[in-house]
Amino acid sequence: MLLNGVKNPPTCKCGCGEKTKFLDAGRGYSDYRWGHKARVKGQNNFHKNGGFEKSLKTRRKMFKKGTLEVWNKGKTKETNSSVAQYSRKISETISSNPEELKTRSRRMKQNRKMGPFPRFIKSNIVNGKVAYPH
Repeated sequence: MLLNGVKNPPTCKCGCGEKTKFLDAGRGYSDYRWGHKARVKGQNNFHKNGGFEKSLKTRRKMFKKGTLEVWNKGKTKETNSSVAQYSRKISETISSNPEELKTRSRRMKQNRKMGPFPRFIKSNIVNGKVAYPH
């Protein structure tokens, strides 16, 4: 399909390589995937004046104190209908889209090698927990 003279959708400007969404005939394609603009320093207030670092530090403290927990802590798809519904929907969405499967596979391989997430290897485990590099 050819839209606004573009045969293939452009990729996200954050650098993830994912294709962007076609908004409408007047605006064309978006520059970023949903939520990806926040990844780019200088494109949002979160990265300015140490906002990201401050937020990260605050969240770590709150998790450590127990005042902040992930929404699905201790819940499984067998014991919670929201987790079951979420699991089903994600599984259906991913498994029904071969291109998404390839994209996720590529991203996991890349992240395992050099990604933004710590690798679960012995050198990153401290006192039985993953130690995140600072």
